[in-house]
Amino acid sequence: MNDEVCCGEVLELLPEFALGILDEQDRPIVQRHLRGCPTCRDELRELADTSDGLLALAPGFAPTARFEAGVLARLSTPDTVAAPVRRARRFRLTRRLVGQLVAVLLAAAVGAGAVLWRTAEVRDLGERYRATLEIAGGRYLAAAPLLTAAGDRVGTLFLYQGHYETHPSWGLAVLSTAPADGGYAMTVVDKAGVSHPLGECVVRAAAAQCGFDLPFGVAKVVEVRLTAGPLTITAKR
Repeated sequence: MNDEVCCGEVLELLPEFALGILDEQDRPIVQRHLRGCPTCRDELRELADTSDGLLALAPGFAPTARFEAGVLARLSTPDTVAAPVRRARRFRLTRRLVGQLVAVLLAAAVGAGAVLWRTAEVRDLGERYRATLEIAGGRYLAAAPLLTAAGDRVGTLFLYQGHYETHPSWGLAVLSTAPADGGYAMTVVDKAGVSHPLGECVVRAAAAQCGFDLPFGVAKVVEVRLTAGPLTITAKR
């Protein structure tokens, strides 16, 4: 890599940089860019916040890397037999399932390997993270807490940045202790303050997992809101 790099090139490398698995030749180049680029520094902080969010959800065991790769590869394979309308519907469902799996599998990997962050084996954990994103066609995963107006945490929002046009960006709202059941209107607010509708999230027994397509990249997301009458749940970046 040349010493002069743009933000797009650095953003591609940040997940590996944050995990300490970036090539020794590229690491100092990224470090120099970060010193003069507040935007990329913010993205690096987002990656750190994501790790915290995954640790909070992590179970006590992790599936093997081979299992993760196999499941994601199968879910990412398009249905070549179904009719066109059904194919489009299946693609949307598949993307949501992949979103859930990315969240669950990364949480499992980070949770089971939390101690490894301070050992030489961190490289193996980093490779699992990178391989999972590569199979799903993504660049990075961000996370933020879902909070009520009173500040109570009721879930976690995951935002997935895809590889531009080939793999669109999307999100997953995971609610575990919502204040009320029913339908919540989901909207995303961009940096210009414009709200964009994302559809409805139906909560049952205070829980829900609602996936949605983002109309723009994760870097432009300021806030995601879930609204049901006077109730509002928000996640801010």
